[in-house]
Amino acid sequence: MNGDNSRSGTWVAVSLVLGVSMFLSVVVLAITFYRVRVRPDTLSVTGSTKQRITSDVAKWTASFTRQTTGRDLRAATVQMESDLEVVTAYLKGEGVTDEGLTVAPVSVEQQYETVRVGQEWQTRPGEYLLRQRITLETKDVPLATHVAQDITKLMEQGLVIWTEGLEYYYTELPDLRVELLKGAVQDARRRAQTAAENGGSRLGKMKSVSAGVIQVLPPLSTDVSGDGRYDTSTIEKDVMTTVHARFTLR
Repeated sequence: MNGDNSRSGTWVAVSLVLGVSMFLSVVVLAITFYRVRVRPDTLSVTGSTKQRITSDVAKWTASFTRQTTGRDLRAATVQMESDLEVVTAYLKGEGVTDEGLTVAPVSVEQQYETVRVGQEWQTRPGEYLLRQRITLETKDVPLATHVAQDITKLMEQGLVIWTEGLEYYYTELPDLRVELLKGAVQDARRRAQTAAENGGSRLGKMKSVSAGVIQVLPPLSTDVSGDGRYDTSTIEKDVMTTVHARFTLR
């Protein structure tokens, strides 16, 4: 009987030792895992930079039209040729050369009208609309702007003409992007340095860096997009980019 009690006590003691050992092992692993996970040995920051640029290419697009019946379609076509001569004469008088000037063919569109016949409304073919588009692409940005703004001179001569678009571009953007990325990385390092010092650490090496998209915005605009933006409405633009960098801490 005493032997059985002794063996039973021994097994209880062994079980307790094993249980405590396993518990301590779990605790040690948990503490180690926690320290590895929360150890502040890295710092992630975002850096950015922005530069004001001036567009070096302008694109002006305009259209003029004539409306006519099918019977007078031939005469309207001749009138369109005359209108084109008026438009090109105006442009050359303002200093525009044939280089960069594109004239699209005349397009003819069938118009429709809704009329009341008895008690019903019916849609039937109406007049034809003749349209011609002319595009000027030039490095003389002020010239394109002036032409677009002064188009009322052609309206005064009886032309139905309007500006479809006036766009401004910057052709050196790929080279500028490289410079902006350098500036954004420098800004990220400065931010990381400040954060590390405030936290009582020393900044180490950069572990990784990823570049954001380029944002080409109107001056003072904050209307950015995750896919990047390229505004063409203004001559002056703000070009900005960001980087996401990770540094070691010592």
